Amino acid sequence: SGGAGALQGVVAAIADGVGGHKGGRAAAETAVRAFIDGYYAQPETLGVSRAAARSLEAANSWIAAQSRVDPSLEGMATTFSALILSRRNAFILHVGDTRVYRLAGASLERLTKDHTLGRGDFAHALLRAVGFDDAPLFDQGMHSLNVHDRFLLCSDGVHGVLPDEKLRALLAERGGPQETSERIVQTALEAGSHDNVTALVVDVIDVPPADERALSRAFAALPIRELPAIGDFVDDFRIDGLLSEGRYSRLMRATDTQNGKAVVLKFPHPRVADDAAYRLAFVNEAWVAARVRSPFIGEVVELLPGRQSRLYSVMPYYEGETLEGRLRREPRIDLAEGVSIATRLSRAIATLH
Repeated sequence: SGGAGALQGVVAAIADGVGGHKGGRAAAETAVRAFIDGYYAQPETLGVSRAAARSLEAANSWIAAQSRVDPSLEGMATTFSALILSRRNAFILHVGDTRVYRLAGASLERLTKDHTLGRGDFAHALLRAVGFDDAPLFDQGMHSLNVHDRFLLCSDGVHGVLPDEKLRALLAERGGPQETSERIVQTALEAGSHDNVTALVVDVIDVPPADERALSRAFAALPIRELPAIGDFVDDFRIDGLLSEGRYSRLMRATDTQNGKAVVLKFPHPRVADDAAYRLAFVNEAWVAARVRSPFIGEVVELLPGRQSRLYSVMPYYEGETLEGRLRREPRIDLAEGVSIATRLSRAIATLH
């Protein structure tokens, strides 16, 4: 579901009514609908985490009250997991044994913890659920978003019969979200699941650019160190060669050993470590590059939180020659080639302005 507020973002939620209790299905449907409606009814100024918490607390109170006053709904309760994508972050709200996973690259990470006994004959017995208590105990988390992140929300009817490696393989096929969800459900049924089988896949196809203040805070904490040499490793980047040497910075060709891609790393020179004006200019350059999306402008690659240990920027490595190199070699540029180059340069300048 999507709300009108840009800061409130997009909500995905699943719930699985507690088996053996009356009204499990009603509890699940009520929890999802009440949470989404309640969340979007909150003011944006409240913030995502607080608005989500208030919404789930309200849904829990209603379900717990109905359980007490309506004999046909006695003991009604449900597990619940919600994913909220707001700007550059993913917010998780969770209680019970439904799960939220994230596929980042080729790695699958479980973002929730099952609230079950976890041992003995009653290993799958729930310790927490919406409707169990008047004051719900639920987990919250926040994670940075990256382009091409893929999220899976699923019930125990899925993860109870499909191990994480199987789920990773199914998600990594990168079919459409609806197609992948149906394939996961079908695979769980074929594996013998007799429980509620629910799967919801959410793909991140783009994220808003980082704002200047966020970049400033991130870069302010990073030190400027001695320039690396060819063959050195910096945060899992292998330095392969020197591209250019300037007064204030050095461009190095490198390989990202985490995915094998060729990149360019721009390192500020240690002589400008104490130059506040240069650090600000470095931030501004990265901010502009992060905001601009154009085939005529080189992009800046964002790294996962916690990976970067020093100040530098990362860009894709584009195979080819520089304009200076083309001007120096034969044959000389003719009219048609000159018009093509000028057109692309003009489009790049127009994009920046």
